[in-house]
Amino acid sequence: LYYGLITENSLFRRGLSGNAIRLFGRSSYVFYLLHIPLIAYLATPFIRPYFSDAYYNLYVIMVFITTLALSVILFIFYEYPVNVFIRRKLSFLAAKKQETTGLQ
Repeated sequence: LYYGLITENSLFRRGLSGNAIRLFGRSSYVFYLLHIPLIAYLATPFIRPYFSDAYYNLYVIMVFITTLALSVILFIFYEYPVNVFIRRKLSFLAAKKQETTGLQ
């Protein structure tokens, strides 16, 4: 199955390699960090009372989409820029260390 996904040029493969899916994958750590606090402290006490048991699935989908949107926003505007900043600082420090020690 995995080999088929890698080698075939199918609609499913193109869908999984799209930019949106890649962005969701890159923001998955933020999603992981957000989902429990968002559900426990915001969604359950403030939003869940407005949904009857018949609309529980709608509530779950709404919370999932909200968590996904927040995780993408945090990834784009916080995690990725901080990651780039740290990588630049570390590469600058490594270059400076090589310069002072004479190592190449």
